[in-house]
Amino acid sequence: MNTIRWGILGTGTMADLFVQALLSVPDAKVQAVAARTQERAAAFAAQYGIPLALEGYDRLIQDPAVDVVYISTPNEHHAEQCLKALSAGKAVLCEKPFALTAKEAADVIQLARSRGVFCMEAMWMRFSPAVREALSLAREGKLGTLEYFSGQLGFPYQEDPENRLFRQPGGGALLDLGVYPLSLAQALFGTPEKVISSLSLASTGVDDQFSSILSYKSGAQAVISASIKAKLQNSASIHGRTSVLHLAEPLYFPESYRLTSTPPHNTKKGPSSKLAKLRRYPLIRTLADWRSQSSTRTISKRTTQSGYTWEALEVQRCLRAGLHESPEMPLADTLSVLQSLDAIRTA
Repeated sequence: MNTIRWGILGTGTMADLFVQALLSVPDAKVQAVAARTQERAAAFAAQYGIPLALEGYDRLIQDPAVDVVYISTPNEHHAEQCLKALSAGKAVLCEKPFALTAKEAADVIQLARSRGVFCMEAMWMRFSPAVREALSLAREGKLGTLEYFSGQLGFPYQEDPENRLFRQPGGGALLDLGVYPLSLAQALFGTPEKVISSLSLASTGVDDQFSSILSYKSGAQAVISASIKAKLQNSASIHGRTSVLHLAEPLYFPESYRLTSTPPHNTKKGPSSKLAKLRRYPLIRTLADWRSQSSTRTISKRTTQSGYTWEALEVQRCLRAGLHESPEMPLADTLSVLQSLDAIRTA
């Protein structure tokens, strides 16, 4: 397979960014674009020199000149369009959230596997070089036993019933932003055993802010938050017994991380003077004391390529290798995230 021909479903912001990224991917060709109206499809095609512009999505899915379909339509249509594309034998890259529920995701995954057709969630954060290296360090035990994860993502949006973020059934902070920290927690710990959640609702009925505590069989915990009404820290931290790794803002595609060693707190009995006892606490340690027990280094993984470029490269690599799933973003991870989403909503 030399040139890989892409079909684009949708003409929104993500489709625009993805096509821009494809321009820098070797042997990638945008063959067709489909939108709800011919006017929108034609305008998008003219902007990027795409040969075929189609009204409606089914014609693109059935087009024999398309090898892989990128789905960037509103969230509530993802599962249905994945099923149609896979049934037509088309490889699929579907924007997050992959589906609205775990049941929808399971149906898509079952069809992809039974038909032997490539399918992957477009969770571009997971292809950030900084994130990939951070996960590798965590999994290799470089942080010690993993105990805790915290991650949050939030931006202030004006509440607007016409904005997809505030429309049911596919809007809300959980589906649009919460999937990012949740995907990282899943990559570290798997599926939680227990979930505690709290949320607030916009006037349209979607969640505009939530926080969750996820507990795992290992004893580890994850605390995640997302908001579409306030700016949060938009970063994440992975805490092990011996080190903490902090992924820098923006969480959706971090470009650097900081690794800090965290030696155990000294609990051995020592001199009984009040000063000796107080020196065990950080606020009154001298700078030399603090540096002797903690070392920090910053490792930057900066790139001129966007996250969309990295995930497109992975799709093409997998197609050429004859893979039906990406080892970097397997379907089991996607399903686990949707199961956690269901649990958060239930909680």
